Amino acid sequence: MIKYLLRRALGWLLMIVVATNVTYFLAWAFLDPRSNYVGRRPPLSEDQINRLLEPRNLSDTVPLLERWWHWFTDIVLHWNWGVSPVGQSVNDQIAYRMWVSGELVLGATIITAVLGIAIGVYTASRQYKVADRVWQGISIVTMNIPIIVAALGIVIIAIAINDALGFRLFYVTGARSDGVTGFFPVLIDTLQHLILPTIALVFIGYSSYHFLQRSLLLDNIKADYVRTARAKGLTKPQASDPQARAAHVADPRRDPAGLQHPHRVHRCGADRDDLRVERHGPVLRADHRHQRCPRRGGDRRLQRRAHGDRRHPRRHRRGGPRSASEGELT
Repeated sequence: MIKYLLRRALGWLLMIVVATNVTYFLAWAFLDPRSNYVGRRPPLSEDQINRLLEPRNLSDTVPLLERWWHWFTDIVLHWNWGVSPVGQSVNDQIAYRMWVSGELVLGATIITAVLGIAIGVYTASRQYKVADRVWQGISIVTMNIPIIVAALGIVIIAIAINDALGFRLFYVTGARSDGVTGFFPVLIDTLQHLILPTIALVFIGYSSYHFLQRSLLLDNIKADYVRTARAKGLTKPQASDPQARAAHVADPRRDPAGLQHPHRVHRCGADRDDLRVERHGPVLRADHRHQRCPRRGGDRRLQRRAHGDRRHPRRHRRGGPRSASEGELT
């Protein structure tokens, strides 16, 4: 187990290293740090721009492999991810944005999972009904909406709500406001900034949990053992619960023959408290071993005797008499 975890951790670490280096080369292929200084007034000369970019390892006059090696060794040896084109430390920016992203993703993931599973259970219990059809249509639409479109629509709605209320209830930019102090004011301000992106992530993400939970629950509801338990009188939640289903089947007091033979119920009855604590398997096997309870064949014969059913007499060899009276008559 430890070797497996170490192997997986090394695989994830290697994947992160490769993805980070590929992102570095892609950024240099499509981004230009010089564009941050081109439109300044007064304009800067090429030499001035180079003197600003070279100390930050962002000058395109230096070969790309040399820039990459300098950047990679700084990360490995000093954990220095460099600076941005305007001189801000990348380490400080990542440290600040990491916790904001963590708050957003954690809250959105929990809400998405709870909402999607709840809708999946609700629609599975009402298969092919109006509620099931409506929620399927809504989930199909939300699943195919791009996150940019969903976020833009939510921002427009939030701005309209702020204008209607006359004050700013939802914030569309930033992670928190400056100058807010105190526990509850900071908490409310953080929620005001997080609620819109959380709604956007939940809006496009709950549908996957909805369809997955619905399909899994339908597979369980349509199983043969669930149908058999429902036919024996169990409700749908009890039939889907393995422990409740086993307790119902294993309790001989539910057998009609047990009502006719109370001494067998006393000898073979399995206490429900024992079934809950130690599960039904060990208790039932021990009860059969020590009390000498009848097996399934004996239970069937006991039921036939209790109901007076003689339709299944024991068959003898072909050609022989069925009873002693028939032998005497012949």
